[in-house]
Amino acid sequence: MVGKGLGIPVLGEMFFYAALFLLPMALPLAILLASLMTFGNLGERLELLAMKSAGVSLIHQITEGGILVALWELSQKTGMGIEADMKRISVLQETIEICNFFDVNPYQMHSKGCALLLSENGCRLKERLFERGICSEVIGFTTEDNDRVVINGAEQRYLQKCYTEALEGIF
Repeated sequence: MVGKGLGIPVLGEMFFYAALFLLPMALPLAILLASLMTFGNLGERLELLAMKSAGVSLIHQITEGGILVALWELSQKTGMGIEADMKRISVLQETIEICNFFDVNPYQMHSKGCALLLSENGCRLKERLFERGICSEVIGFTTEDNDRVVINGAEQRYLQKCYTEALEGIF
């Protein structure tokens, strides 16, 4: 096609429209493949068995917006309030230093590979996951009311509905 005298903008437009045509066919397959890989990885170390035996009733992946958005979404899904202790959440020192440099909240960072698990007995779940070499922590509990409370040391505050990805405006 380059030899036909078509310019770069025309070729770019053609590739753009071709991508739009292929996306509806490729996206469902990509989602299915990602799901199979995720559950395959969970089954490889018997993580699903550990979660099931500890009474896990809900798994929520922590993605854009970080743990704060995930806590809000978890509360929305269950229709219950939450109380979470931010001091119990492990954050790497490198992450804290980078967040300090960019003046962003580490709890609003995309947390790929992390999940919130809702279980009737968090301590038992933590033990079962530890037996399989998986680090976890009980960071809080659900409440009957609809309050979404975050505790950070002596400070107690309510979660706000809208949190954005911390690095959204930087890059």
